[in-house]
Amino acid sequence: MDKIEFQYSGEITLNPGVRDTIQIRTLATSLFQLQWMTMVSTAGTFQVRIADDASGQNWQNEMTDVRNIFGTVQDPAILISPMILRANALISIDVQNTSGLAGSIEFNFGGYQIPTLQFPGFAKARPDQWFQYMTRKTLGGGNLDTMRITVQSDSTFQVHKINSISTGDYRLRLIDSASGQAWSDRLIRNGNMAGTAQKPRVMMNPKNVKPNSVIQLEVQNLIGGANTVEVVLEGVKKFILP
Repeated sequence: MDKIEFQYSGEITLNPGVRDTIQIRTLATSLFQLQWMTMVSTAGTFQVRIADDASGQNWQNEMTDVRNIFGTVQDPAILISPMILRANALISIDVQNTSGLAGSIEFNFGGYQIPTLQFPGFAKARPDQWFQYMTRKTLGGGNLDTMRITVQSDSTFQVHKINSISTGDYRLRLIDSASGQAWSDRLIRNGNMAGTAQKPRVMMNPKNVKPNSVIQLEVQNLIGGANTVEVVLEGVKKFILP
């Protein structure tokens, strides 16, 4: 049987500053290959963190701006590595309204239903997992500062995309502390270094970062006032086999 295109969706309405959780359960009759994610919101700004309760895996290291995770139906956020979700899996979405406006947001997870017989060993496997590491900081006017991302101990992280949301323009340089290797010769404007979930900056040659390594982000604020900068490294966790 061929895989069948399918979508799961969940919606929530939150008052300003409120945080809550919505859950989506996959069908019991098939696996689900998650391929793209989109959203529609009425007002406000939101941060989320998604978890697959069946595997116990979070999909982000921290609460992350939805604009760095979800696309739109015209410009969907396409996963660089599709995720296979178990039949009857429970997806929990931790959502916080970070604005001063009440608003609703609908999340959409698109992909394909796959008969379980096509993956007979899936229950015992631990496939590579799509993941995002996020760091956020508010910079003073014109300030040069440092942000850090620590890679979790359970896996090597293969970086495929760099996304960012910020109040204003800034410069950025990334350094892998384990190897001491900088990813550019100097601090570069964010418009040349980072994209968004809808239009990501895709690395032509993905970078592997070792478990427990720290990625240092040198950032320079280019506006006169406060600038909140959020940078997301998107890629794949390559699990260490026992």
